[in-house]
Amino acid sequence: MAAEEIPVLKSSIKYKDVHDLKEFYKLVYFWLRDNDWIDPDYDDIETLTFERSYLQKEFASGAKDHIIKWEAQKDPHESKYFLFKLSIKFSTLQIKDVEVMHENRKLKANIGELKFDVSAKLVVDPKGEWNKNAFVKHFQELWKKRIYKDKISKHKEELREEAEALLDAAKKYLDLKGFLLEQEQEPFYESKSYG
Repeated sequence: MAAEEIPVLKSSIKYKDVHDLKEFYKLVYFWLRDNDWIDPDYDDIETLTFERSYLQKEFASGAKDHIIKWEAQKDPHESKYFLFKLSIKFSTLQIKDVEVMHENRKLKANIGELKFDVSAKLVVDPKGEWNKNAFVKHFQELWKKRIYKDKISKHKEELREEAEALLDAAKKYLDLKGFLLEQEQEPFYESKSYG
């Protein structure tokens, strides 16, 4: 039996207004890095990219469409039996460069539609350790359903909270209203919206 991926959260944010795509991209990158998420292919903090694919289509009008896919993972509490996995997708439609006035300064920005998708999965036995032992592999389902049931639930909730915190940081940056209870505290990342 291969590693089991349990879907925990799948959510999207759509935003159609003036924003800075480059700064939004940086916000997500540094949020992942600051919260100990790593690139599945690179352990070194200096080589973190998270990026799996980058597609860009340019139009004669100067507008651009993008599809950018990232992957990130995290070991919860250095557990060998569980792994948190995030799949992130940035999609843009008809993004154009514009200049806006903000606090009597001319700033470069983008206008167009941005869609930000986040999918969180809990991976159980990511290295397939249970399958390596002929005797133990027969007890894996019993172990997951009876003994580790509470730990699986706890890890699912922890991953859901982390994914929602990422979405909340993105909403705050884009100046959208979030629905988490911690709205009263000072934002960790400064809002870059021009409104």
